[in-house]
Amino acid sequence: MPGGKDSIENFVSNAHGYVNLLRQHIQKENDCLYPTADDAIPADVADEILEKYLNVEKEAGGKRHKVYFEKAKKLADKYNVTFLDDASVPTLQEYFL
Repeated sequence: MPGGKDSIENFVSNAHGYVNLLRQHIQKENDCLYPTADDAIPADVADEILEKYLNVEKEAGGKRHKVYFEKAKKLADKYNVTFLDDASVPTLQEYFL
């Protein structure tokens, strides 16, 4: 039955699996990819890349991140899940909101 208990349990199970997958992915980025990139990319080139990235975001008005941040907040409210407060994401706040 659509929307029944089995559907909800299936959704929750898959959502937890996805969260675990994302956590593993982020951990690999933090522990392997980013340190490797930091070692391989000279500081001046990294600064240039960051500057270009921030310019693209500014041209987009910083709206993309804000839109997804707000959607996540609404979902957290809808499902009564604790959400990060704005101060918990200082770089997001500083650059995009």
